[in-house]
Amino acid sequence: HVLVWTAPEESQTLADFLQQQGVDLSGAEIIGQVQRSVESTYVSADGTSIIGAAKRPFTTPWGWESTRLEIFRWSASGGLTWSGGLSNDEICDGYSAPAAVSNDGSVVVGWSVRSDCIVEAVRWTGGGLQGLGFLSEEAIESWATAVSPDGSVVVGVDLQESTDPNLRFAEQAFRWTEGAGMIGLGYLDGSLEMSTPLSVSGDGSIVVGYAVMPDGPDREKAFIWTEADGMRSLEAVLQENYGLDLNGWHLSRATGISADGTVIVGSGRNPEGKKEAWRAVLGRSLAVKAPAKDEHLLPGSSYEIRWTSSGLDLVDVYFSTDDGITNTAIVTDYPADSLRYEWVVPDTLCLKCRITVMASDYTLEAMSERFKVRGYVLARVRPDSTYELFHPALHGWSFSNSGNNIWPE
Repeated sequence: HVLVWTAPEESQTLADFLQQQGVDLSGAEIIGQVQRSVESTYVSADGTSIIGAAKRPFTTPWGWESTRLEIFRWSASGGLTWSGGLSNDEICDGYSAPAAVSNDGSVVVGWSVRSDCIVEAVRWTGGGLQGLGFLSEEAIESWATAVSPDGSVVVGVDLQESTDPNLRFAEQAFRWTEGAGMIGLGYLDGSLEMSTPLSVSGDGSIVVGYAVMPDGPDREKAFIWTEADGMRSLEAVLQENYGLDLNGWHLSRATGISADGTVIVGSGRNPEGKKEAWRAVLGRSLAVKAPAKDEHLLPGSSYEIRWTSSGLDLVDVYFSTDDGITNTAIVTDYPADSLRYEWVVPDTLCLKCRITVMASDYTLEAMSERFKVRGYVLARVRPDSTYELFHPALHGWSFSNSGNNIWPE
């Protein structure tokens, strides 16, 4: 039985609690949580809704009476409602199960069995179940694992035949929205074709979970995904972007992330080699991702400056031709969460160009790697690492076999 506790009452079974609220449970058996969160019970963050799975009688199109597992939602205002299934026959009975619920309980995600007996990720908002599809026609099944607080972004796993001869199936994390549909998040570098998302931030822009490595004592490895950077090792991000010293910790799974994306929790192995839960507080961060080191930009061309940030509202973007000593503003008070800005490269020559992105309150800044700006002109590099334009009247057209007369460079 599932137990429910509400102050100042003592613990009681969920069935007793629902019946006290006037819910008719005739013909339904309430089931507690079991493996893989298949028959599960959840409560919305605001406490108004209870979500679960129950065995419920149903009638097939041929008039046969049967039972199946089905998602239910209960609230004081709406009473008890049932999700139904993606199919409604005896062979593939369309049973469904929840995996996560939005903050207000209005959106439930999980999976259901279709009429062809294939499991498909689903989203339920009150009418019939909405199938979320698959990453390709070759998919074997899909299931949802988490949903954003407002219910607009769903993450889960798509199962397909593996291209790795050592694996039978590939399990790829996906992210689903109404506008874009289902998009694969890929795999962690060096991992097997196995990635599982377990939580998503408030706006759905950050996904955390775990990947499976091919060998080693700790094969599971926590990942973090963003649209700008793709899937990365969480350990690497904490060390490279935030300067954290993990001091022997191995982060196996990232199981939850706060709505603002600044706190991540999970499980792993501590420096003593013991399994232990962990909590990472990210705070604010800022890093410039493009231009990249030694990248060559053409004057007059359109270029996308890219950065990553967290905990910032507005940023200023600057351009420098002298390694960041002096800077010219490109844009100010620009939304930090845009993570990119379309820039028209100025008509200039420089070998030591830099882009600086700075918090508009001047509390945090990040500088790009050194890059070049040069058009289709003859030029060579001076000893001070600046460009010198070729002038026929000044330099003549004599090209001797000397380093001082190499044009262009």
